[in-house]
Amino acid sequence: MARLNDFLPVFIFPQKLEFFMDDVTTFKSTLSIYNPYNFPLRYKLKRSVKEENKYQVSEPEGVVKSHCCVDLVIRHQQPYLENVGTKDVFRVKIIRDSDKKHIAQQDVPATLYRSRDEHLQAAGVNRQGDIRRPGASRQTESRVTPPRETPDQAHHSSDSDGVPPQLDPLVVIIGLVCLLVLALPYQGEDNYYLPEYVRTTESYRLSAAFFLGMVVLYIFIKR
Repeated sequence: MARLNDFLPVFIFPQKLEFFMDDVTTFKSTLSIYNPYNFPLRYKLKRSVKEENKYQVSEPEGVVKSHCCVDLVIRHQQPYLENVGTKDVFRVKIIRDSDKKHIAQQDVPATLYRSRDEHLQAAGVNRQGDIRRPGASRQTESRVTPPRETPDQAHHSSDSDGVPPQLDPLVVIIGLVCLLVLALPYQGEDNYYLPEYVRTTESYRLSAAFFLGMVVLYIFIKR
């Protein structure tokens, strides 16, 4: 979500672009810009790289209509070894189409990696803290015989390892609210069980579908 000073937030997904040399399907990525407001927005996509042929962008500038989403296709055209690890930046500038006022901007980094497995393994090691930080003091290593586990302790530890990670209750509530909005009937439909004020419009259902997709992606990443 991009925001500039006290202006309106604008939703941009994903927050970063990753390309992998061992997977040609990742050479093409999609950057989505969502406009949840009642007025159109104009966007401009600029890149920090000097080589004009390194990336190909389908529509570097255009208009996002109210309650609509625009998908920009970005192709990496130079997936070479010399470009591995280089972090380029795509800057998305959002302009209100009515008065041409600059209301938001966001930088989306783009990085080429040698392989997906190597990148995930390195990211996992960094998260677990297995890589020693520069300047950290070394401690004297001593061999200590670990105590033997009893069968009850071993069974308890195996059960605790299989516990799935806890989800944020707020994320679950947002997902349930989106499902409820999508389940409600449209305004104007013949439904004698629900009053008119609890029915939804097309814009509300589009917004609920977008946020529900974000919730599903968040749950997938957490697991």
